[in-house]
Amino acid sequence: MNLIALHRQFTAELLKARKRNLFLGVLGLLLFFGVLPVPIAIAGSANDNMRDWARSLVTFPGCLFNTIKIANISLPLLITVVAAGAVGSEYSGGTWKMTLPRTTSRASSLVAKFLATLVLTLGAVAFTYVFAIVMGAGGSLALGLNFVPGPVNLGAGDIGRMVAYYTLEFGCTISLTMLASVATRSFVGGTLLGFTAQHLLRGAVFLPGGWVSPMANLDSLQTRWLALSAYDKQDVENVLGHDMTWQASTVSVVAFSLAFMLLTMWLFEKRDLASE
Repeated sequence: MNLIALHRQFTAELLKARKRNLFLGVLGLLLFFGVLPVPIAIAGSANDNMRDWARSLVTFPGCLFNTIKIANISLPLLITVVAAGAVGSEYSGGTWKMTLPRTTSRASSLVAKFLATLVLTLGAVAFTYVFAIVMGAGGSLALGLNFVPGPVNLGAGDIGRMVAYYTLEFGCTISLTMLASVATRSFVGGTLLGFTAQHLLRGAVFLPGGWVSPMANLDSLQTRWLALSAYDKQDVENVLGHDMTWQASTVSVVAFSLAFMLLTMWLFEKRDLASE
């Protein structure tokens, strides 16, 4: 795989993907999650009984944690939609036939799409969280509150672990969805199959050997690395049936992500685009 050619493809995909309506729609929804607590807090502050609750929505780190909590509910689906759009739209638009080289490996096109989607989605989430902090500062000013009312238990290590978790989660979701999109040759099929596969892999934890499931191990990592995790660490370990270390969970997620990507590239190389 030519690294110079890959860099050019990555740059082209980055420019193309960020202009897609799908990505802009996902970014708009995430920003809505970032700004939503502010009007709610301002409305709630009119009631003395709700003033403490309103304060927790706009002061730091509450404004950030509340946005994380809201966003995490929809992120798996949103990332699936963006990833399916990156690959599936090429089938529906018939652009693969025109853009893919016939004499060199097609794998670089998929790798470029994977990297561009990963960078854009991570960037969108990071921008959303910074936006939420800015909105919280504005809401605190409007309510006459101290934006940072007390000690903040959020250090560089916490932020690093959040970045690591999102990178692993998004990478696994994107590679699985790309596989689904190539298998179904469509955006809709890639979205539906990709999202369904995530839940099936999470449910596989109840089968023999299911503790290696990447989705279950992502849940385990979430309890360790992500602020306001939706899961309890002990509950996840009880379901896994193993006291998984973060290293073992990371290896499981990375191994499955690579397997999904390699299978996608193999299937993509075998497909005859002229018949599509």
